[in-house]
Amino acid sequence: MKEPNNKFIDWVINNVPTIILAIISIAGGSYGGYQLKMPIVQQNLLDVVLFISIIAIAIVFWLYILWRNISCHSYYYPKTRIKPDYIVLEKKIVYSIQNQELHYARTIKIKSCVDYLMGISDKFLWTGTNAPAIPTIRNGGGRITESDLIGVWRYFEMKFTTPLRKGKESIDIRYDWAPLNDYRSSSPFTSVSTSEPTKKIVIEVKLGAEYADKDLIIEEFQAIEGTKAIDEKICKFDGDGCYKWEERHPKRFRCYRVRWNWNAEEAIPLVQSILTNVESPINKDGDKTDVN
Repeated sequence: MKEPNNKFIDWVINNVPTIILAIISIAGGSYGGYQLKMPIVQQNLLDVVLFISIIAIAIVFWLYILWRNISCHSYYYPKTRIKPDYIVLEKKIVYSIQNQELHYARTIKIKSCVDYLMGISDKFLWTGTNAPAIPTIRNGGGRITESDLIGVWRYFEMKFTTPLRKGKESIDIRYDWAPLNDYRSSSPFTSVSTSEPTKKIVIEVKLGAEYADKDLIIEEFQAIEGTKAIDEKICKFDGDGCYKWEERHPKRFRCYRVRWNWNAEEAIPLVQSILTNVESPINKDGDKTDVN
């Protein structure tokens, strides 16, 4: 079915400040012009001051809008009316070191927004040596097939055994990779992004007692390929070298990352790590996840 044409509605929404200022300017100008035509003795000083104030405010705002449109600091995100195929009720990552092996798993619980949702896609990027194969579904049914390589990402499709119905059914899918024993060759972080509307994300990192009370950094990026965090905070592993982080109702199209150092030294900010020639996430992106 063809989507209705909402260009006019989008234009109105995106130009609300301009429309309001135009109405104020026209109203103020008309009222002021009427007042100025009256004899001076009949003019109310307060009305004149009000007229001049309205015009001054309008001029200032018009100049601001002009500056915003030509300034290099301006930005614009088009309004999208494309409905998602599903909503992520919860997305969870578990990054666990056991017996000198990395056990990495993802769990995603989704609710369909369309009738007969047949499956979803996901992608991953391993930055260490000996890249692992695609994951295996442990629960939720269905099968996984690898898709084409796009850029540095390896995509795979998860097909459901039974299609999901719109709004009435949800599915909890757990899938993991085979254990890896060369995990220290990879960048020490894991991350999750919110390409679809997401209600909750959880990241669990379990590194063992040698990381007890050591620092780790939680970062938020404007996009999965971002190199400068828009928000970050330093936390500590517990006495067992574990940390669990939760975020409810995260912003859409953001990337959230938990980062630490393999050498168990104090974690350093991302920008500083780039300046000190530590491999940056542009080239070594760790175990990122981006469910589409």
